[in-house]
Amino acid sequence: MVSFTALSAPSVTVDFSALVASARSFIPGVAITTDLISGFPGETDREFGETLEYVKAMGFSGGHVFPYSARPGTPAARMKGQVRSELAKKRGAALRSILAESARDYRRKFIGRTMPVLWEARSTLTDSGWQMEGLTDNFIRVVASASEPKWNHLDKVLLKAEGPEYLIGELLK
Repeated sequence: MVSFTALSAPSVTVDFSALVASARSFIPGVAITTDLISGFPGETDREFGETLEYVKAMGFSGGHVFPYSARPGTPAARMKGQVRSELAKKRGAALRSILAESARDYRRKFIGRTMPVLWEARSTLTDSGWQMEGLTDNFIRVVASASEPKWNHLDKVLLKAEGPEYLIGELLK
């Protein structure tokens, strides 16, 4: 995991960007996610703006954002420049919005492709069959109908359309 506080040094940012570009060149379609902390002590408006631009440019396939909160007894809790909780939460919301958009963009690239899906859950039986949920090998959530419960099965699935946070697929014979 790379901390964005550590990424304030230009050479670290370039190295990480190059590492991601290299991974993408060797593994087309690789899912690269990130975990971010918003509002870490000392984070300025300018630095946060740079983080927003960097996260946009990286095109992560998803991620998690946590607003910083001081933990008693930790070095960070004693650091100068504590960011107000409301501002850390606002910054976190901005980061989550960018990550949601880049995750949608990432998923859209796979519409029309056939991929293996490992089924993790089934919800209800409808007129069109069992409603199944699973993941591709690059962690795209897929929803599809199946004639029988497929929990823990691997099937080839045509990814046909976009849902709110998943793709809609069709099982292939």
